[in-house]
Amino acid sequence: MKQILIAILFICIFSCDDSLEQLQKENQRPEAFFTYLENDITTVVDSVKFFKVTSKNRYNQDVTISDFEGNLKEVFFKITSGNGRVYSIAGQTERLLYEDPAAGVNNIYKFTYQPEQLGFHEIQIFARDNLDEYDTLKVKLTVFENLPPVAQLSVKPTRVVSRYEYTIDGTESFDRDAKFGGEIVLYRFNINSKIIDLKTPKFPYVFGGEQIVNIGLTVQDSNGQWSNVVEQLYSID
Repeated sequence: MKQILIAILFICIFSCDDSLEQLQKENQRPEAFFTYLENDITTVVDSVKFFKVTSKNRYNQDVTISDFEGNLKEVFFKITSGNGRVYSIAGQTERLLYEDPAAGVNNIYKFTYQPEQLGFHEIQIFARDNLDEYDTLKVKLTVFENLPPVAQLSVKPTRVVSRYEYTIDGTESFDRDAKFGGEIVLYRFNINSKIIDLKTPKFPYVFGGEQIVNIGLTVQDSNGQWSNVVEQLYSID
């Protein structure tokens, strides 16, 4: 009787192991990719502007998780470099939540990262199934405080009200972090040491006659930072 029990136990152990091994062979790991990007992109490298009001420091990215066996256990993250917080649609959490839990095998997860310091940040996003197979995505961010604006100046004759009427134009000036909400808020023109501050980029100017004039421009962005001055001698005739 004892030998029969040992034989049954021996068969059970090996058959259970075989079954588990077979399940692992047949199981397909979850697939994670950045929504609206190519499926084979596993790392996104980007930059984020750092604001004094930390609530404005947000980086958003949607992630799609696929698990065709329906064995998905969890989607979670680890901050491997830098300090920050990850938010889902339900608030701060260590697990990312479905945008639509009934979406089927392709579920979209909302990923929002709020950096709390300047420098390099790396966040890893994991999708893990019940058999502990997983897929990983990485988000690498450079968090910067501000990029200074760039001034560009154009001086062209218009001759509407006078032969010596010119348009002084800084329209081509730009803020290098415009995509993060930065903008030019002030144009400071300098005509032969006469300072003219404007919120608009161009204006007409009538000179007193033929002469050589020095005209310069510097611009200020919404962070209060000034650009380098651009200036040049112009012949008025």
